[in-house]
Amino acid sequence: MLMLLVALHLCDGDGPSAHEPMTADLLRAIVVNANVELQRHRHTMSRRESREPMGTCFAGQPAVKSVELSEVRRSVERFATGPARQCYLASYFGCTIGDWIARAGVAQSGPAFAPHDRSKVVVIQQTPDRIVADVSEVEARLVSSIGDLFSDYDPKIAPPTVEKMSRYTLTRDTEGHWRIYDRKPNFEWECRVR
Repeated sequence: MLMLLVALHLCDGDGPSAHEPMTADLLRAIVVNANVELQRHRHTMSRRESREPMGTCFAGQPAVKSVELSEVRRSVERFATGPARQCYLASYFGCTIGDWIARAGVAQSGPAFAPHDRSKVVVIQQTPDRIVADVSEVEARLVSSIGDLFSDYDPKIAPPTVEKMSRYTLTRDTEGHWRIYDRKPNFEWECRVR
């Protein structure tokens, strides 16, 4: 939980100075926190959905009216920038139809895999304002609403049934805010606009 609080500060610009390197622990906290907060917003949003059919998205999949795009975009932009912004929008919330987000595709149930508090992080490349790392992820059903593996899961006894990974690129803007610039998972992930 402490690392999630640290991640919030990093995303709000209160993190390490431009001369301090990003660490694997802080990167893990940022990507876990992004997943936690966006899943929370997705679930809150689903209680307000109208279920009114809106047309089709993502190669003809039926789409259901959800919420205004501006509300969701603000939430996503707290954590993601660059190419990742559209992928997070589409994978967690759905496609855009006019000024609305319509639930379709991966967003029907959300990403199948998620980072967690014990995800392995392997740094591939790092500069003071950019870091690329592989982060292990497990089935989303094994991750609690605060980003921990469920307490009955003991990795020494029973490893996750499936483990995947995403290659994350995080960048720091001129104000010191860290954001996920890109995420390339080795599982289904949606980046199309419609």
